[in-house]
Amino acid sequence: MSVPHRLLCWTSALLAAAPLAAQDPDLPGPAIFLDRTEVHVVNVEALVTDAEGRPVSGLTADDFEVLEDGRPVVVTNFYAVGGDATGEALDTLPVEPGVEAPPQPKPPAQSLNLVVFVDDTNLTAGNRGNLFARLRTFLTEQWRRDMRVMVVSNDRELLIEQGFTQSPREVFAALDRLEKRSVDGSQFELERQQLLEEIAEINVEAGSGLFHTKGGTADISQGELAEGIEGDARSILPQIRAYSQQRLQQVLATVDVFEHLVDTLAGVGGRKAVLYASDGLPLRPGEDLFEAWERQVEILSRVAPITSAGMESSRYTAVDAFQHMVADANAASVTFYTLSVPPPASLRGADSRLHNAWMSKVSSLEEASRHDSMELMAEGTGGRTAFSPSVLGATLTGVLDDFDHVYALGYAAELRGDGEPRRITVKLKQPEKGWKLRYRRFFRDKTEDERLSERTLTALVLDASDNPLAIGLDVRETQAREDGTYEVPMLVSIPLGRLVLLPGERFHDGRISLYIAARDEMGRTSRVNKHVCPVRIVNSEILVAMGRNAACGVRMLMRPGKQRVAVTVRDELSLVDSTVALEVEIPSPEPSLAAASGPAEGAL
Repeated sequence: MSVPHRLLCWTSALLAAAPLAAQDPDLPGPAIFLDRTEVHVVNVEALVTDAEGRPVSGLTADDFEVLEDGRPVVVTNFYAVGGDATGEALDTLPVEPGVEAPPQPKPPAQSLNLVVFVDDTNLTAGNRGNLFARLRTFLTEQWRRDMRVMVVSNDRELLIEQGFTQSPREVFAALDRLEKRSVDGSQFELERQQLLEEIAEINVEAGSGLFHTKGGTADISQGELAEGIEGDARSILPQIRAYSQQRLQQVLATVDVFEHLVDTLAGVGGRKAVLYASDGLPLRPGEDLFEAWERQVEILSRVAPITSAGMESSRYTAVDAFQHMVADANAASVTFYTLSVPPPASLRGADSRLHNAWMSKVSSLEEASRHDSMELMAEGTGGRTAFSPSVLGATLTGVLDDFDHVYALGYAAELRGDGEPRRITVKLKQPEKGWKLRYRRFFRDKTEDERLSERTLTALVLDASDNPLAIGLDVRETQAREDGTYEVPMLVSIPLGRLVLLPGERFHDGRISLYIAARDEMGRTSRVNKHVCPVRIVNSEILVAMGRNAACGVRMLMRPGKQRVAVTVRDELSLVDSTVALEVEIPSPEPSLAAASGPAEGAL
């Protein structure tokens, strides 16, 4: 019995959720062993300014020293961007297509892709108005013809409000929609203030009747009232722990949104800058609460051991997650410009009720924790940060200043694929007094799966395809489900003549990997699902098979509406990749069917 040359492997994927279990293909995958070492060029962007903050030009590769994990590397690629690019006011630009032919764009490596990221999950209503106004002013005054802008937001997932566009009107329309949207970014801040109030109400003050003074030293009494105060103090600890854990999970969820955005931008050519607007994310959630609690009940430690604030708060840290994300951003050439401002003064009322001797320190801990995460993102990727309204404008205009004055330093690095960050150090061999140097401080080489997943996500936001394998993507007949969603079969076809097949004793074997994702009309983007399809052709049928197609099928659950589906296929033997995208219109379910049940869990 001959083995068919056409392989149809149907697997299942659930959009925006974990993939369903994939069905085993009819044929086992061939045992194909590959041993290869990949080397690529790591590009480190360095920015040099003098004591007055002005860009320093005229440097060469000999002026720099680059180290990876403390070991010097040889700079093999060097490129210096001068300062001849100029911005134009928005009112001089055509905002309608066809009004005026645009000038010749810069080479792709020097085009600017700007992402405006409004983090509604971590942005209080009181700060939004000022941030939106400053963003509009910046875009109006600094808009460039060769600049593409994308607007995204965070509603506990990455939402693409407006894909990359060169139309100011489309960008401002997206900002208008975002500004009108209600937010609940102050939830954690209010909970934090309530806990501070409870801590402040623990009555352990000298003169309260609980302790007497000897030689200027307060000693706590041993009575039942003292034990009651101790019980009150300890009863707040579980609340602080619960808050810290919940806040940490929310911060990590935002870091995950950052990762998704970075992956989406990884395949975009040119320079990539993200303007991240939020109140700031605490790098060490709850640290100030543990400190406030320990200082307020410090006197109780003379009666019974009290938990250490440092030990408690060390359990709730997002440092590793941020460093990992920054390393990924550097690998994708993404630079963060963080626009974070402190919470409104109206939300700081509880701080003034704490003991004056240490109130200011407790208050500054939370701000420092927020500031540290924003600095880690900006400084780690060679960007800038604004933590007060006074420097917000300079940070915004600094995006274009950096774009116009940068040194690109490239060196060859082996792709280890271990996912571990590598620390990058750039030094000036003979810097002048007052010179400052900014550059990407971490790098992480990504696995093949990560790079192909990024390429698939990029295809969802760009109308571009690269299809050397001549793959096709077709939608088969959809099937309505009782929950109001649709099961959408999709067939990916690949001409067998484009694939490399390994000859064996009885068969020619190959293997293709398929990466697929989708984005709905609300801007919600699914995670990328991977599927492996083995290809096996009987030797006697190989000549006939070369004129036909192999095929791999997937089923996806989708909500009604417009969807954009992107798929990347890799031939695992030739290491050739192809990416295509397809617009899909999913019809609305019948009214009676939609009313009978709620929306499907996990579907877009």
